[in-house]
Amino acid sequence: MGTRVLAGDWPHWRGPFLNGSSDEKNLPATWSTTLDAFILAVDAKTGKNIWKQPRKTDAVNESLDSYSSPILYQHSGRVEILVIGADYVTSNDPVTGKELWRYEYAEQKSKRERNISSPVTAEGLVFGVPPRGSQGLLALKSNGEGTLTNENIAWIFDGSSPDVSTPLYYKGSIYVLGDRKGGVLTCLDAVTGRQKWQGKLGGSTPWWASVTAGDDKLYCISEAAEAVVLAADDGRFKVLSRIDMEDKPIQASIAIADGRLFIRTANKLFCIAN
Repeated sequence: MGTRVLAGDWPHWRGPFLNGSSDEKNLPATWSTTLDAFILAVDAKTGKNIWKQPRKTDAVNESLDSYSSPILYQHSGRVEILVIGADYVTSNDPVTGKELWRYEYAEQKSKRERNISSPVTAEGLVFGVPPRGSQGLLALKSNGEGTLTNENIAWIFDGSSPDVSTPLYYKGSIYVLGDRKGGVLTCLDAVTGRQKWQGKLGGSTPWWASVTAGDDKLYCISEAAEAVVLAADDGRFKVLSRIDMEDKPIQASIAIADGRLFIRTANKLFCIAN
């Protein structure tokens, strides 16, 4: 039986995962302002609901919004569904929907700290980017139970981090892209959080697309359509090539499959191969 997991707040639906704003002044008069935050499992073949689990939150206004995707995580014999948004990272049992644990990353409530970046898992850790207005990367120890505390934090990186793009795990390293103007890319040891190197991609426009990797290379692309290839090197920041795709704006990440790069520009889809 195929299952699709969704998370949201009906009726404020904007994507595959959302906690919609209950700010009445921003809603059509016909919409309900009752918050119904939940995670829903749906049979992919029939569309039948398998389970619906409430996702409690005390976030306010735009901090309820999240555009991240639920992530399936398997570690030490346990399977979990991870969601970040509305001031919490949560884990749920994919069979029953039961919440396994939660961590509150925004104890000081803000009205506009929405999330876009999705969680990442590697080396027995769960990585999450703080919401807009914050800096850094949080590494949580996995396999927790109940309400997690700061004792469950493995390490914190407090440098330049994304507003939109999702961090990348590749061959023992976490790559974090500060995606505002200048595109600051940082390579961290995934286990310890130690910074291996940092460099600036350049340009005057944001780097919203997530970094992708293959063949020991990193692939980035800016909103201005500048594609950059870097060495996935533990030792240094090394740009291998730059190319202007000449079809902006671009916000989609570069995809990799069957030895090819797929690049979605404003009006075209490029397939690049040897």
